[in-house]
Amino acid sequence: MAALCRAAAASSGGAFGPNSTRELTGIVLVDRMEPMPLLKENRREISKSLYWTCALRLTLSILLFASSAAHSPGQLSTSRASPAKAERATPVDPFGRETPRSTAMGLLKYGERRDFETAAHYLQPTPGQDTHLVERARELQGLHAKFKGNIDLLSDEPNGSVEAGLPPGEVHAGVIRVGATTVDVILVRVNDPDSGKIWLISKDTVARIPELYAQMKSEGLTTAERFVPAALTSRHLLDMSLAQWIGWLLSIPISWFLAWLLEFLLSAPRRI
Repeated sequence: MAALCRAAAASSGGAFGPNSTRELTGIVLVDRMEPMPLLKENRREISKSLYWTCALRLTLSILLFASSAAHSPGQLSTSRASPAKAERATPVDPFGRETPRSTAMGLLKYGERRDFETAAHYLQPTPGQDTHLVERARELQGLHAKFKGNIDLLSDEPNGSVEAGLPPGEVHAGVIRVGATTVDVILVRVNDPDSGKIWLISKDTVARIPELYAQMKSEGLTTAERFVPAALTSRHLLDMSLAQWIGWLLSIPISWFLAWLLEFLLSAPRRI
C-alpha cells in the first residue's frame, strides 16, 4: 500500500514537478506575448498613415507655391502695365496749361521774364500758316498795359467754366483796348498730341495782336514811356522791370514824406 502511494506521488510529482512548472510558465509567457504582434501591426499602420499624410501635405504645399509663383509675374506685369496706361491716358503738360488760370499766369510770367520762346507755347497757332508765335508773344507783352481783366477770376478747373455766348471749351479772359479798338481775349481748350488737353490763347485773338500792336505804336509813346528810358523797362529782375524796382524804392521815402506833411498840417491849428 505504501509502495502504491509512493508511486502515485512520484507520478504526480512528475506531472507537476519542475518541468511541468516550466511548461506552465511557458504557457503563461506565451499568453502574455500574444498581444505584442498586434501592437506592432497597429504601429506600422499608424506610421504608414502618418507618412502618407505628411507626403500629401508636402505635395499640396509644393503645388500651392508653384501656382503662386506662376501667377505672381503676371500680376506684377499687370500692375506695372496699369500705371503705364494711366500715364499715357493722362499726360502731364510741362508748361502747366491744364486750366485757364494757369495758362494766363504762365503767359504773364514768361512775358515779364522776356522769355518769348516759352511764352509762345501759350498761343494757339493757325493751322497751315506761319503765325510767328514768338513775335506775337513779344507784341502781346508790349500790349500788357492795354489789357483789361482780372486773371484771378479765371477758372482753375481743367474743364473751365460755362459762359454765356461762348461754346464749351472757351473762356473770356478780358479785353485789350487800344484807342477805339477793343479785342476780346479768349482762351480755348485744345487737344495737344503730346500734352493732352490744354488751354491756349485762341488763334482769333492771336491774329489780332499785330493790328493792336501797330495801332499802339502809331499813337506814340505814353507819358511814362517818354520819361523812362527803354533800358529800364526792357531789363527785368525777379519778374519786375528795373523801372518798377526804382519806382517801388522811391515810393518808400515819398510815402514817409507825405505822412509827415499830413501830420504837420493837421497839428498846425493846435500850435496856433
